[in-house]
Formats: sequence, structure tokens, C-alpha cells
Amino acid sequence: MAQTQTKTYSITEMARICGVSVSSMRTQLIKRGFKPAETGENNSKLYSDKALKTMRDYYRSKLKNSSNRQPQTTRSELIESKNAQIEQLQKEVELLKSQLDVKDEQIKSMTEVAQANAQLTAQAHTLDASHRLEDSTTKDTKSPQDTHGRFWHWFHD
Repeated sequence: MAQTQTKTYSITEMARICGVSVSSMRTQLIKRGFKPAETGENNSKLYSDKALKTMRDYYRSKLKNSSNRQPQTTRSELIESKNAQIEQLQKEVELLKSQLDVKDEQIKSMTEVAQANAQLTAQAHTLDASHRLEDSTTKDTKSPQDTHGRFWHWFHD
């Protein structure tokens, strides 16, 4: 009797055919109890055509089941959803603009207060300097007698 040789596949080839990751394919092969049909070059595990068919069927059914669970969104629903998001974002922008206007007014009033404070401080320094100048000129114009204290004047006047 002639033996028919079936084609064998590596885990990488099987993953590529089924459209999944190599680690996912390896995990499912182990879970399902598949043993390698043979060992290839560099001790790579090669699985039979039957294993490939089983895994392909598994991933196809999994894909169908997952697509049944999630309803397809129609174009009009998607547009409606996006329009609602746009409207919400426009409201948020308006709110932020109004908050910015309030903050601008606060900054303007605080700037006016700071300018008034600077003017008052400058006036205070000017008055202080003028009083110092008056004090220094009045000291210089006093007579030598005025430099003596009150007790001296009681006894010498």
C-alpha cells in the first residue's frame, strides 16, 4: 500500500493562513491537544493538514460569532453620532470662550488696579522725598541757638 503524504505546516504558516498571531495559534494548538506531525529543520514543529483545517474552522467561527455580537453601524448612524459630537464640542468651545472673556475682564481690572497702585506709590515716594528735602532745608536755616535743648534755654535766656 502506498502512503499518501499530507502537507505539513509550521505554526507561523498556520497563523498567517488563519490571519492570527503566532502566539495565539500556538496557544490554541496546545489547548486542542494537537501534537506535531513531524519535526522540521531547526526542530520546528510541523502540524498536519487536519490541524490546519480544524484551526481555520475555529477562527472562522470565532470571527462569525464576534461579528454577530456587534451590530454593524450604518453610515447615517455614524454621521448622526459624529454630528452630535461636533455639536457637543461646539458648546464646549462656546463655554470656554465665555470663560476666557471673563478672565480677560479680570485681567483688565487687575491691570488698572496695579497701575493705580504704581501711581500712588510714585506719589508717596515724591511726597516722602519732598518732606526730606524740607526737613533738610529747615535744619540748615535754624540759628545756632536753636541747636541747644530746652534746659539750656531756661538757664541762658
